[in-house]
Amino acid sequence: MIFPTDTRGSDREPTSSDGTSSHDRLPPASPLHKQMREADDAKRFIARLVNRTLPDVELPAVGARREMLQTYATGRAVIYFVPGDKDEAYEGGRPTPDTAQHRGYVNRKATFEEMRVTVISVSSQPMSTLLGVGVYFDFSHFMLSDPDLTIADALDLPTERDGDTRYYRRLTLVTDHSRIVKVFYPVPHGGASGNARQAIAWMQAGGWR
Repeated sequence: MIFPTDTRGSDREPTSSDGTSSHDRLPPASPLHKQMREADDAKRFIARLVNRTLPDVELPAVGARREMLQTYATGRAVIYFVPGDKDEAYEGGRPTPDTAQHRGYVNRKATFEEMRVTVISVSSQPMSTLLGVGVYFDFSHFMLSDPDLTIADALDLPTERDGDTRYYRRLTLVTDHSRIVKVFYPVPHGGASGNARQAIAWMQAGGWR
């Protein structure tokens, strides 16, 4: 399920005459209750993140020298975060969600360049693993390695945990001179390949205003 990502209007939950929200009137164990709760959480997260400034952290990039994040994101940029929890580009003969998302941006490189938008991906993978991803995609755009999740800690981004290892959850930020102006969250694994199209559509519709 793709949750709402438009932060316009009130973020108050619909309530009944007795003051309860719509999902509070559902059985707690129902799938719809869980989906509505997650949608509300996503809307609140997005509202907190919009207009914040990217943290001034230094990260290594595949095929480029180590720089501050704000240096990579000079001007207008789209920054998509991937879990990087798979070492292989394909699984069972099909591209992993990370691979599909990378490919979506690589295939639209010319469009982003025409719009003068820098594309940056941030992965939980260490540089030793991410280097292979950069080679696979011919160093199409900046690919930053952040295995310590320094950006997540600075912005309080959502993460997943597998044992002792934390990964980024899939999300995308659009920034203007390091200020966050749009958040796409969550980006479902099944829809990862279409995330680049989603970002372009928002920009072409005048989202920068």
